[in-house]
Amino acid sequence: MLLLIGFGAAAQKGNKGHSHNDYNQSSPFYGAYAAGMGSVEADVYIIGGKLLVSHNEEDTDPGRSLDKLYLQPIAKAFKNNKGHIYPNKNKTLQLLIDIKSNHKQVLATLITELKPYLKFFDQSINKRAVRILISGDVPPPANFKDYPSYIFFDGRTTNVYTSNELSRLGMVSESIGTFTSWDGTNPLPADEKLKLIEVVKKSHSWNKPFRFWGTADNIDVWKELESIGVDWIGTDQPKKLSLYLKLYPSLDQK
Repeated sequence: MLLLIGFGAAAQKGNKGHSHNDYNQSSPFYGAYAAGMGSVEADVYIIGGKLLVSHNEEDTDPGRSLDKLYLQPIAKAFKNNKGHIYPNKNKTLQLLIDIKSNHKQVLATLITELKPYLKFFDQSINKRAVRILISGDVPPPANFKDYPSYIFFDGRTTNVYTSNELSRLGMVSESIGTFTSWDGTNPLPADEKLKLIEVVKKSHSWNKPFRFWGTADNIDVWKELESIGVDWIGTDQPKKLSLYLKLYPSLDQK
């Protein structure tokens, strides 16, 4: 589950890559950053008053905090690049924070932990700031307004949102397993492809970027996801996805 940065109905070509469960990489943040990913994902739990990064609560480690693995490196990158997250000033980043449980306490702690870094995460201060995207245990849409404007939320196409609530969505996500078990081994069945296209269209009708989670992680799947208009492509192979995005022309630019 994620912290992500979204930019309109479609993510920019260079920002399509989302480093899924990035904290499991051999070099959290830095590997995805070197690969030029546009989004990184961190699952969090609140333990002892701090946000710790792990997929399972029993595996949390005080030495693997959100602050140490992500907030500090992001702040350092901005300083190194004179106010931009990447040396390429046109590239942006999204931090998708997947809250596993207890969103009220986690969000309160997140707001506190972000205070020293707001110029790197608040787009009202720096328009190129990293966007914080909350997924997982997300507050009810009616409560989005209770949180600072620099915090955005992951939506679902099955939800109904007011215009004000929609303004707080940074992305819309669905499990691909809801619609198909396709893994790229064979062609995507036409009826299942149509279902995927329709759900992407709904997100785009809200002018929000879209992501499927639970997708198979291979080039054939990446190509198909692009062809149906998916904006964020999740991967456990940031380097390989980065190479794919560089070598294959963007279908939305044809």
